[in-house]
Amino acid sequence: MKAKLITLSLCLFSLIICKGQPTNPIDLSKHIGETITVCGIVKDVQAPDKSNSGYVLITIDNTEASIVLISDKIIKKLDYPLTSLKGQNICFAGKVKSYKDKPVVMILKETDINKSKTKN
Repeated sequence: MKAKLITLSLCLFSLIICKGQPTNPIDLSKHIGETITVCGIVKDVQAPDKSNSGYVLITIDNTEASIVLISDKIIKKLDYPLTSLKGQNICFAGKVKSYKDKPVVMILKETDINKSKTKN
């Protein structure tokens, strides 16, 4: 019961954070090293391949960069295909890092993806 209350509290906290996110484009390069939450409509999901070292790149509408998911650690834990996120308003929380000379939000656990946003 305690675990359910903690999970519910975290979900509600995530929704509050997502609701407060700006709608203007976010310049991730100004947030390198910070942990942030980015919300927006998923425009593209690129499957892992040799060119991006097993990462899945998810592009959202209000950033100049992509969100990166570690495929072998996260995708296997998800109960939905990442392609199902396309067109949905989703929040991602993670640390901003430089990946191939571009700023990205690194998703480190499946709970950093908040799918509870409604589809536009």
